Amino acid sequence: MKKLFKGVLALCLAVCCLLGVTSCDVIKNGSKLQKVTVTLSVNGGEQQDFNFELYLNLAPGTIDHFTHLATEGYYDNTVVSNLKGHVEFGAYYLADGAFKSKYDQGDKSYASIIDATYAANKTVGPFSDARYDAKFNVVGEFAANGYTGNTLTLDGALVLKREDLEEYNSGRATMAITFGSDTYFTNASEFAVIGKILTDDAEDEDETSYNRLKEIMKDYAEDEHGNVYYNYTYVSNERKDEYGNFFMLSEETGAYYAMDENGEYTIEIVDDESVDGDAGEILLEEFSTNAKYLNVLPYGDTVITVTKIVFAD
Repeated sequence: MKKLFKGVLALCLAVCCLLGVTSCDVIKNGSKLQKVTVTLSVNGGEQQDFNFELYLNLAPGTIDHFTHLATEGYYDNTVVSNLKGHVEFGAYYLADGAFKSKYDQGDKSYASIIDATYAANKTVGPFSDARYDAKFNVVGEFAANGYTGNTLTLDGALVLKREDLEEYNSGRATMAITFGSDTYFTNASEFAVIGKILTDDAEDEDETSYNRLKEIMKDYAEDEHGNVYYNYTYVSNERKDEYGNFFMLSEETGAYYAMDENGEYTIEIVDDESVDGDAGEILLEEFSTNAKYLNVLPYGDTVITVTKIVFAD
């Protein structure tokens, strides 16, 4: 059985120490910092805190956007929906045993918080390239969009994810904690990096926020047999918001299997006859060419939930 959270007591003591100082007085990389703590729980059980420092000068507009959503309770009870080289949260919540989009559904949806009234004539931060577009997406602070003030890298980064890979002005509320580069986060200039997860918030290196979160990725990205489970959100050249289309990559055979009507991964995707219609051929091609759209699910019935987000005074 895979281990759950560890070192909670020691971490809570570290958090209390961190929150006892005025983090905004600290300067790093030419920016004022603010501490923020994201609390996660597994299957509604023991909670664990992960500490970050936000770089207020490097991404003020995006941080203002993230802070507004967090203080309004948007991220509470959202679920971790990707463990593929990064930890992703904020896109979905759990209802009736299924992941549902948080954009316009459920309590405190994105559309209910960032609406026309809120976005009207509002500049997100002091820069003209950090603002809301007509669809209430964030336009802003990363190099591929023309912003040159943010030089943070992707290793251990807290990132506002773009909703549309090809559209640089599409950030909404999905956050990711990245560890280097993977098939989606390959270039920091294409994403709004707002902060870093702490690597020095515990005396024991294994208990730092950075290493504990990487351990969670290792623990829950694979089942006891080494199989990896995916949600596929890219079908026939169109990105899908619905959280469906579940598949498994078998460690034993190296093949992908689709979920059957009984919830078992028995349908091997090898040709047109594997699944209904021409889906098999389409998926084989798109798995390789659009791997960035394969979300790695926590295995089995594991659900990782954001319990709360707390900003230091």
